[in-house]
Amino acid sequence: MRPRNRPDIIRRCFAAYVSKDRQVLENALAEDFTFTSPYDDAIDKATYFVRCGPNNERMRSLDVEEIFEHGDEAFVRYRVVTKEGRSSAMWSFSLSPAIT
Repeated sequence: MRPRNRPDIIRRCFAAYVSKDRQVLENALAEDFTFTSPYDDAIDKATYFVRCGPNNERMRSLDVEEIFEHGDEAFVRYRVVTKEGRSSAMWSFSLSPAIT
């Protein structure tokens, strides 16, 4: 079943990442989740948490700029500004219908 408001769920995922609430992300991200950015090419859920989880310590800000949906997938264009003042990335993922 498709979530009622996928953009809100996606924004909640990003907020959970910034606030280090891993449980929200664990519940929201499907088992076949993949993450792609300029630094990562379609890494899986487990690798995402290992490789990307600690990165929120280096962020000054994270802003969702646009969300594109297609079926059970979403592509999110967002901007991360590091404490050093650089960076930009993109995230592509599938969502589990269990998130509320």
